Amino acid sequence: MKDDIFEKDLSLVKAEPLPGGEKIHVVFSSGEHAIVDMADEIAKRKNMAVMKDPVFFAKCAILNDGQTLCWPGDIIMIWDTLYHLAREQGTLLSGDTMTAIEFKSWLKNSGIKQKALAEKLGYTTVQINKYATGKAPIPPTVRLSCLAIQAGLG
Repeated sequence: MKDDIFEKDLSLVKAEPLPGGEKIHVVFSSGEHAIVDMADEIAKRKNMAVMKDPVFFAKCAILNDGQTLCWPGDIIMIWDTLYHLAREQGTLLSGDTMTAIEFKSWLKNSGIKQKALAEKLGYTTVQINKYATGKAPIPPTVRLSCLAIQAGLG
């Protein structure tokens, strides 16, 4: 299957490290955004070991007209790597709303069952199932709750 991300002519417009390190909220020029967990990438690359320190991890900057995310010591992550990680992790959202496909992907990648999420958010399992099947629109509060859970905040 053809990957069309390069046809989108994307770039990074925002990168906000989350408390605790190794996770970052990124926003792309398309309006898509994600919380990317970089722990596996950091563990795989010796030159990134310093990024386990939350203070160092927070020292990132977007450079090269949004093409790269950089840290001191010439540690670089190109936008498309972040985009692919977000897709693989199921955290890439198309904008301010969350689609049923994004919601199902998030459930799968987070490992949270619908019943457990319903209990955590104070919803019924029937309502969570409606969101997952597209029978009901997903409220912004549910999208934000999913992002908070993904970030380890709840």
